[in-house]
Amino acid sequence: MKRHHPLVLFMASPAGRLIRAAVGIALVAWAFHGLSGLAEGIAAVVGIVLILSGLLNFCGLAPLLREPFWGSALKND
Repeated sequence: MKRHHPLVLFMASPAGRLIRAAVGIALVAWAFHGLSGLAEGIAAVVGIVLILSGLLNFCGLAPLLREPFWGSALKND
């Protein structure tokens, strides 16, 4: 059985997913209520990606650590 990176294991946990979604919601709110122009668009897109990653259980950083993109793949090892 392969040992996984602790960061990836945390991000695939319910707490990690909840934190990603919460940060995403905060970024989207900040984008539409505190930013303007290009910064608003960038913050909104990053926030939406974080919300989706929490809901769908994927981690964009995992491939950089040579780990599976989908969190559900960690349970199969």
